[in-house]
Amino acid sequence: MGSRQETERIDRLPCVMANSNSLDRGESVEQRRRLERFVVGYKSLEGLVSIMAGLLARSVALTGFGITSLIQVISGTAFLFGLRDDVSYLRRVQVQRCTLRIVGCCLVVLGLYVAVESVSMLVQGRAPDKSIPGIIIPFISLDVLRLVSEKRQVDSPDVEADASLEDSFAYLPAILLAGLLLHAAFGWWWADPGAAVIMAPILVKVGGRTLGRKAFVAPDSDPNRVKSVAR
Repeated sequence: MGSRQETERIDRLPCVMANSNSLDRGESVEQRRRLERFVVGYKSLEGLVSIMAGLLARSVALTGFGITSLIQVISGTAFLFGLRDDVSYLRRVQVQRCTLRIVGCCLVVLGLYVAVESVSMLVQGRAPDKSIPGIIIPFISLDVLRLVSEKRQVDSPDVEADASLEDSFAYLPAILLAGLLLHAAFGWWWADPGAAVIMAPILVKVGGRTLGRKAFVAPDSDPNRVKSVAR
């Protein structure tokens, strides 16, 4: 009798473990959703405020930083779409593939524009205005990037693909902050377009790398079925 009960208990162990793993995966996916919603929301606010402040101050570095944030919103929204389980796998791959192309092209075009405009400002001696909001934004962004980096667990290719875009832009807030601070503190107006000159090749490089990236989508219910679909 005791032997039979022990056998039945052992037989039930795989089911219990499977249910536990399923719950863990569900919690992990929900945590990703919450974190990504926060990132998308913050980047939206960051982008809009940066663009407004940049246009008012005639700062190409600040405006370019804001547009970059909105481009990251597109990427983050696509990542959230990839976490949905009510849409077919093929559809999610198509959306992410299209998003990679849009994001890559936008970054390359933006990088070229920032390069041309910043060099033009330096050559013509067009000084931008000082911007206090422009200084506050990248300062806050540095803390937000650190917080997101600590919270995010890169445990699958789709998460890694989204995180790599943010990691590639990790230096942009610091570069922007340095340029704006030098302008505000010492009156070195050229530091603003100078920061934009440094930002431009980073944008072009990340854009080109994004265009060459493959689409990664993992179904919520089975992270082992992660697939890589060529463009």
